[in-house]
Amino acid sequence: MMEQQGQTAQIPEIVLDVPDMIRTNKKAIIISGKVIDSQYIQQVFIADRPYSIDSGKTNVAFSKELLFSEGEHCISITAKNLLGGSCTKTVKIQVDQTGPVIVIQKYVPGKKYRVY
Repeated sequence: MMEQQGQTAQIPEIVLDVPDMIRTNKKAIIISGKVIDSQYIQQVFIADRPYSIDSGKTNVAFSKELLFSEGEHCISITAKNLLGGSCTKTVKIQVDQTGPVIVIQKYVPGKKYRVY
């Protein structure tokens, strides 16, 4: 913890509107939520990139659309307050755009097959 002018730096609170694990077939994902801190929010980073905010507020909402390729991804959301306190939350994203594979091992003409 840091002290500045007699105050101890606290940790900002990050409240996400999305679960910490997202499974989807979409490439575009919106990460949103808010940061709350009585010691005033200075910076917010989403996926290691600065998110533009009005510095000096105690409650900041954020929303950012991110594009992902197929596969597993981890992104971090970090908030810092004016006294240097910081907090990071991580969201895991799994993008799967590959359809299922159906294999008929022995084809019988005229037979009806059901897929569930």
